[in-house]
Amino acid sequence: MRLAVQRWILRLAVALVLAGLLWGGLAPMFGAAGGWLACSSPLQPVNYLLIMPGDQSTRPFAAAALVRQGWADAVLIPRNIESPSVQDQIVPPAHEITCRVLALRGVPPERIIVLDQVQSNSSWDDLRALAEFLTEHPEASAGVITNDYHVRRTRWTARRVFGRDAMPLVFGAPTDGFGPDDWWHYRAGVWLYGAEFAKLIAYWIIYGEPFVWLVLILTAILVLLACTRRFLFKG
Repeated sequence: MRLAVQRWILRLAVALVLAGLLWGGLAPMFGAAGGWLACSSPLQPVNYLLIMPGDQSTRPFAAAALVRQGWADAVLIPRNIESPSVQDQIVPPAHEITCRVLALRGVPPERIIVLDQVQSNSSWDDLRALAEFLTEHPEASAGVITNDYHVRRTRWTARRVFGRDAMPLVFGAPTDGFGPDDWWHYRAGVWLYGAEFAKLIAYWIIYGEPFVWLVLILTAILVLLACTRRFLFKG
């Protein structure tokens, strides 16, 4: 009996050591993945700064700080499609909340512009609204403020909407509580970063180059047919 207990203790100790080694090896990979998402542009002055809808506890505050410090002349806010709770006047629209935050943080009303041309329901719509605004201000420079984990998808989407040479700068605001270097230690970080990777893959599929996906699908079909043929005719 005592020998059996010792064996179980030894097995548990080995399992814990292996788990620790595996976790230690995965940590640099998780950090590299977080850094890959958080590919913020170097801070530069812009005429207009678009606030991506989403995390209202960080993005409006970061935008207000950039305006106060002279990095942006004015702020642009996309207008979201109204949810049922907004339509029933249970909660105010997201753009109104953002406007209130900016005003409380010292941004003058004349430097706050709500974009009504496109009713936004996604990051793609937000950047299309910015593109339409800039057609009326072709000489203006533009930037986008979002959270650090959202920068990669925002840049990819901006490149699709604007083209590589005309895309705006994308600035990443830090997320409260965790960042690209330690997100996997926190439940909220795992949720946000994991969801962002999933959304990025979805954007590649939905808004990506159709020819690329056609090639991948045809390749997968050919591989499947080759494997099936080998299985059926191996005798």
